[in-house]
Amino acid sequence: MHKWEAFVDIKNSDKSYKKLPNPNDIIEKVIFELHPSFKNPIRTVKKEPFCLKSYGWGHFDLPMLVVFKSEYKLKPLKLVHHLCFDGDGEI
Repeated sequence: MHKWEAFVDIKNSDKSYKKLPNPNDIIEKVIFELHPSFKNPIRTVKKEPFCLKSYGWGHFDLPMLVVFKSEYKLKPLKLVHHLCFDGDGEI
């Protein structure tokens, strides 16, 4: 078993937009979809830091759905990160 964490963190790389909110303030929640072998594989994080910590082994894709606050009228963003705990983290 390996202890791991996955997170979503938006960075504003363009400093000319000083009037923009903290980029993470536009996120309402992040929904993580763990492998079905996990207990409660759908996990929702509703506050910053948008981080999920768990234990696991092997390798699997970790889909994430970033849901933005309604006032920003942004479509949810689908992300996928591949987690691998075999060897040196490569399959």
